[in-house]
Amino acid sequence: MSSILDKIIVQKKREVAQLYQKLAADAEHALHTTTITQHAPRFFQKALRTQGKPAVLAEIKRRSPSRGEIAEIRAPESLALAYAQGGAAAISVLTDNPSFGGSLEDLRTVKRALAQTPYSVPILRKDFIIDPLQLLESAQAGAQAVLLIVSVLQKSLAEFLRESERLGLEALVEVHSREELELALDAGASIIGVNQRNLQSFAMVPEIFEDLAPYFPSHITRVAESGIFTREQSQKVAALGYHAILVGEALVRSPEPMQLIQELKGRL
Repeated sequence: MSSILDKIIVQKKREVAQLYQKLAADAEHALHTTTITQHAPRFFQKALRTQGKPAVLAEIKRRSPSRGEIAEIRAPESLALAYAQGGAAAISVLTDNPSFGGSLEDLRTVKRALAQTPYSVPILRKDFIIDPLQLLESAQAGAQAVLLIVSVLQKSLAEFLRESERLGLEALVEVHSREELELALDAGASIIGVNQRNLQSFAMVPEIFEDLAPYFPSHITRVAESGIFTREQSQKVAALGYHAILVGEALVRSPEPMQLIQELKGRL
């Protein structure tokens, strides 16, 4: 029986195949002429480590396979601005459409809006990356970083890390077990996120943050992902050594996302 992740990857393969078809049919497609501009070195990683623990990686997220519809977000740029004003260290934009209701246009819109403000907030493209062309697509859309999932890429992770670096992209490498953590470290990941949501069943595994914390080398930037809603939870993972928390549902549901970011950071 196919898992939720299996179904997402099947759909993602279709999308990538369609993208290649578009490139083959259109010699003037933007991806043919994209000029890659190298971003400031470790801009994303620095943002997660320079605000004190925990930094907040604030996510724009409309729905998920496990939670269904979460929030109607008609103006992602307005939410991104609220995140930046609230003190988010970085912004994650979910660009998968079938399962999460996002798009690359959301990312482009957020990028354009933030460029007109004094806030220097890096943007992570959060999607299911399975092909190097998606990395070029991410850079062209204006992302500074991408999500790479170990359970999806397995032993090809190192190749994707090298290509990300070539394109000026940093990578948040997501793990769900000690075995995946070791694979990420061996591949050379410097920013690693522990997701307490099992991607096969989308069930929560709350003990995973604590279980994996002792196995991180000191130089690795650590991110706690999923299921964080309160100041108490954020302070707990910070005490375990995590530098940042990725928060989506709590923020998009909140009537006061700026205030919630401050609470999660322990400043209210």
